[in-house]
Amino acid sequence: MGKLNIDEGLDAAAISKKNLPPGSRVITVLAKNGRPLAERLVFVANHQTGNQLL
Repeated sequence: MGKLNIDEGLDAAAISKKNLPPGSRVITVLAKNGRPLAERLVFVANHQTGNQLL
């Protein structure tokens, strides 16, 4: 979870997939009051064998 202040001209944020398990994920952008503004389905392709990423 992170915060993005669009009033300061910010309109993008980086999301690290390094610690996300592989598979489908939903990313939701919420207003301050908790109301969903946008939602996207993404696929994380982190394939792991043992402790190493491929």
